[in-house]
Amino acid sequence: MSNDKSIIFPDTIRIHGHTWTVEPLGRELARDWAGDFNTTQQRIRIDEAANSESQGQIMLHELVEALSGMYQLELEHPQVQGLSQALFAVFRDNPEVAKLIAGVAS
Repeated sequence: MSNDKSIIFPDTIRIHGHTWTVEPLGRELARDWAGDFNTTQQRIRIDEAANSESQGQIMLHELVEALSGMYQLELEHPQVQGLSQALFAVFRDNPEVAKLIAGVAS
């Protein structure tokens, strides 16, 4: 795991044609969970005290949770956890795959 304490997320991301904000999760909430999302407010929050690798995992987890709800996939939390961890590992270990998906030439 990286020793880096945090990474800089974009202020906004696009999900299913909508702009979502990305914000730090306050310390009072981060004691209970590392991230959350709110479909109504179109917001994802990430624990700013987590290290960079954890923040990446949290972001992907919250994205899978949000997409599950938006597309009515009805994924249970263990399924979200497994899918987000597996995708994170693939993208981390194979950055060229993430570039291919994003349409970025090597």
